[in-house]
Amino acid sequence: MEPADLLITQCRTYLNWNKCRLSVIAHLVLSLLQKQTVNFTHLATTFPGKSQTASCYRRIQRFFLEVVFEDAVTARIIAGLIAP
Repeated sequence: MEPADLLITQCRTYLNWNKCRLSVIAHLVLSLLQKQTVNFTHLATTFPGKSQTASCYRRIQRFFLEVVFEDAVTARIIAGLIAP
């Protein structure tokens, strides 16, 4: 199983999002770990598939425009990822 699939499965237990949004958040987390930057242009280069970097960049932008992170949910996700 791919690392992105594992993150999607984990996030699905906390978030009632569609598969596309879960995929974006999983790939963002993996990109952040790989690139060690929050620059969208750099993160977009690590997204899988045949999409152009500009398309992935726009996908990241739309994600942050449309998604609202609730503090309580974010805390539960983080605790679930680091707690045994």
